[in-house]
Amino acid sequence: MSPKRKWIPYLKIYRWFFRYWKTISWAILVYWLSTFSVYQKNHHTFLLNIPHLDKAVHFFMYFTLITLWLSDYFKVRQICLYRKMIWIVVACFFYGVLMELIQAFFTTNRNGDILDAITNGLGAIIGLILFKYLGIYRKVMIRIVTQRRVYKSC
Repeated sequence: MSPKRKWIPYLKIYRWFFRYWKTISWAILVYWLSTFSVYQKNHHTFLLNIPHLDKAVHFFMYFTLITLWLSDYFKVRQICLYRKMIWIVVACFFYGVLMELIQAFFTTNRNGDILDAITNGLGAIIGLILFKYLGIYRKVMIRIVTQRRVYKSC
């Protein structure tokens, strides 16, 4: 095997990471926030006393995750396939369920909650709806087309 052929799988991984770096970074941040405790026992602030604040945080984390994933995916693929969009939402939902299971069984300072998993799924579904039907998809595609025109004109 020639030395050039040995590097081909690494280049594919590098390209994949470079294309999806925002999604991967956000997923790592979601993992970190889901497994490590952000509360201190003797430290009370106004934000910690808001009821159901954790549900809003879960919704926002998975809303952002699905939006980043869909925008990165369509920057690469440049076509709108509903089946792929649904699979991405299902993957985000199962990632949320996995995070809740990790909280329940592998951490000592966090508790898994079925309502958090449902909120994760709702964040992903609302993110898909807003991405597709409120024009975020169009904005991403317009940005791709204008960038290609600029690159072609240079």
